[in-house]
Amino acid sequence: MGKLAEYLRAEADTIRRERDRRRKALAEWLAILDDLFGRLDGWLAASDPEGLLERAAGTVELWDPALGSYPAPSRRITVGDKSVTIAPAARYIAWPIRPPGVAKPVRAHGLVEVRDPGQGRVYLFQLPEREWYIKSGGGNINVTENPVEPLDADRFEAALASLIG
Repeated sequence: MGKLAEYLRAEADTIRRERDRRRKALAEWLAILDDLFGRLDGWLAASDPEGLLERAAGTVELWDPALGSYPAPSRRITVGDKSVTIAPAARYIAWPIRPPGVAKPVRAHGLVEVRDPGQGRVYLFQLPEREWYIKSGGGNINVTENPVEPLDADRFEAALASLIG
């Protein structure tokens, strides 16, 4: 028996447990993203009764050290000659966010970026219980603290308008 066969036999239980853990974590993340994109789609439809926005659903291929490679939902929003892309960036992130009323920053659990081709960015951060927060107003993510606001239709629309307008 070769070295690989020996390794696989010795580590079979560990490999199976890790594979199952990854599958479960990925399924949970994709369900969270489906929820978010459903909410964003609803807000976009409500804000565009005349159908002026071109909205295209798609997928992006992501790789995460904890989840492996996977397809994730994305959106491209176009009006005239301007467009933005909404796509997940990472499930597990180290950046801290500080929601209103929270004394010290907490670690976010997921990140979705809303970006224009000119590198304007708005960040959507996820916390447990599927709560989403938005960091808009430009600027990069800070490694020590990122003040955020709860994600709602008004804040999302304002952020999108700032990128498209």
